[in-house]
Amino acid sequence: MKKATLTLKQNAIPAYRHARPVPYASLPIVEQEFDRLLNLGVIKPVRHADWAAPVMVVKKPDGSARLCFDYSTGLNDALQLHQHPLLYQRTFLLPLMGVMCSHESTSPMLIYKLNSTMPRSGSAT
Repeated sequence: MKKATLTLKQNAIPAYRHARPVPYASLPIVEQEFDRLLNLGVIKPVRHADWAAPVMVVKKPDGSARLCFDYSTGLNDALQLHQHPLLYQRTFLLPLMGVMCSHESTSPMLIYKLNSTMPRSGSAT
């Protein structure tokens, strides 16, 4: 299993948020899920943590539980973002359709014409 790495901003201040109450009927399911994650090595017990996020329990259709951590309470703001620019759709779609062109020569009208003349999936040809 590959570990995720998070990079904090230099001026990040630890955010410790208290646990939200878990419904009594859900406690056995939550304990079972924590035990499973502990056995897999995904989580490990600690005596003290500077960072803590509330956990919400979502029951799956099969009766098991999914633990959802609410990182919007402090961790998200402290993370250094790694943003990567997205390509324009026409940059990779037009060559797939057999059209070779540069960014400058690709007008929205050309894309509209190409899309309107292409056969729709599931339609009779």
